[in-house]
Amino acid sequence: MVFGIGPLNSQKNLFIAGYDPGTKYVGYSLVRFPERQIVCLGTVVTEKSNRKGSVRHAADINRRARNVWKEIWNAWRDLPNVICSETMPNLQNSTVRADLNYVAGSLVLYSEILDIPLLEATPMEIKQAACGKASASKEEVIAKMEALYPGVQWPTTVARGENSVEMASHAADSLAAIEACLRDPAVLAIKQLLCV
Repeated sequence: MVFGIGPLNSQKNLFIAGYDPGTKYVGYSLVRFPERQIVCLGTVVTEKSNRKGSVRHAADINRRARNVWKEIWNAWRDLPNVICSETMPNLQNSTVRADLNYVAGSLVLYSEILDIPLLEATPMEIKQAACGKASASKEEVIAKMEALYPGVQWPTTVARGENSVEMASHAADSLAAIEACLRDPAVLAIKQLLCV
């Protein structure tokens, strides 16, 4: 059975999207292969509402998920042939876990709409693939992605006190997720199909 691979383009390029999940910070990227050219790279920042209450909370996380996906949808459009994502962390806080699942559900829906594979790797697998060690720091992942993608421009919008390392680390993690998935059988099959 052959799975969907998104839109086939006349240039026979492979577009791989990277995703670093979160509720406040969400990193995303889109890379064209074989050139290894970054098409888009960013970190979406969403703010929690100051309102209290369970009904308002549901409306607030829906608003935040919608904001994340509006930005990512506009950046990725319908280009990806595959999405590589960091797995959701195993959190003890059920509210935070539910919030992450709202945003992650949007990612699953996007991959289903485009009929493309959604691959996941754990944070340790991503660090191992990117830096050669599962305990790599944020700064080490950023440095390795700068080596793999010379001239990369990290997101620089620093609003409401976010620090630039935090902004860059989520975007870098989305690129590292791509690196972790490059040897996955689904990606290899798509590369062969597109002759990349």
